[in-house]
Amino acid sequence: MKFLVIDSDTAAIKDAVNALKGLGECDCAHDLLDGVYMVNNCDYDLIVTEIRFPKDPSEYALKELGKALECPVVVLSSESSVAKKVEALRSGADDYITKPFDRDELSARVEAVLRRCRGKQRDLYSQDGIELDFKNKMMTIDGKMVKLSLRKYEILEYLIRRRNVIISKERLFNRIWGADQDTVVSVVEVYISELRKLLKSYGKVGHIKTVSGMGYMWQDK
Repeated sequence: MKFLVIDSDTAAIKDAVNALKGLGECDCAHDLLDGVYMVNNCDYDLIVTEIRFPKDPSEYALKELGKALECPVVVLSSESSVAKKVEALRSGADDYITKPFDRDELSARVEAVLRRCRGKQRDLYSQDGIELDFKNKMMTIDGKMVKLSLRKYEILEYLIRRRNVIISKERLFNRIWGADQDTVVSVVEVYISELRKLLKSYGKVGHIKTVSGMGYMWQDK
């Protein structure tokens, strides 16, 4: 598991990291701008974030932080009013914890959010005759089984789960190849080209979009 903690309060960050260290590794950001940058360049299983920042009182954190990327968000706030909690939850937060918080409670709530979110994930994608079985890592097109290497399947699943979201080449490389030092980032272009050719051989074109200077995006028909 990988988490991102965003808070302008250094002490709160330290407490949150200590609460989550038993669940996985944590990255930290002290302001929203850095947090958004990190979300756009790395994959996180969950974000713990302050909702108001000294340099940005506009409370748009939840709209900026990864809901389209299927990443759950837990809010930390000194605001304890019911109205603020309702506002945050209706804006997309998956949970809301007031400061000061107990480390064990934060850890337990994060675990609960992760369980709920895993339960909501669909096991099957089906559009335009293209089906991906996420559970068994299988692909069919118009009812015919398609043989894919593991890497090609992983790229397709990653793009499809985040469809209509632009994924940079670097992010895709880091996600699929990770710390493989014998491979260069340009390998992504090769795999994308091969996947397009594969889809085209079945009459499926236009799903994998290239957004100039930004990356790739899967679009449903």
